[in-house]
Amino acid sequence: MSTALKNHLSRASFEAKVEKASLRETLRRVPTPITFVAAVVDGRPVGMVVGSFVGISIEPALVGFYTQHCSGTWPALKKHLDRGGEIGVSVLGINFHGDVYSLAGPQEKRFDRNWNLAGDEAIILDGADSFIVGRADLIAEAGDHDYVQLSVERSFVGLNDSQALVFHDSRIGLVT
Repeated sequence: MSTALKNHLSRASFEAKVEKASLRETLRRVPTPITFVAAVVDGRPVGMVVGSFVGISIEPALVGFYTQHCSGTWPALKKHLDRGGEIGVSVLGINFHGDVYSLAGPQEKRFDRNWNLAGDEAIILDGADSFIVGRADLIAEAGDHDYVQLSVERSFVGLNDSQALVFHDSRIGLVT
């Protein structure tokens, strides 16, 4: 180990209290996939961009994501999931490179692009790299977020070659 790294990782630096700014900077450097989770809730489409999606297990088929408590969209989707409703997860790729911020913008503008139902309630966006439909089997508080674990009922691979979008270093980029 280099002397510089040893000095950086000194005992004092590990004993210090975690600083929010330092943790935020550290987490910015971890690329995360960009997805859009959506469903028809009380007769209208409701969805939001999620930058914390994770595959968990093939058997049983489980995926998960985190959403901030302060989200204005999350309460409607949570209520829907709490009632046993299904939700669609669209994994966004290059076709959405210029659309991520509009998908995260005002709710009434998020569905200006083509979308379909996958079943009775789950919404998937046309042109996404892949799609998952599932129901929540766990919603738990995790700090300033809620963790949502979905039991996957169906998954589909899009027709496009995958060029997944990721959020990394506060920017949207591609994985090719």
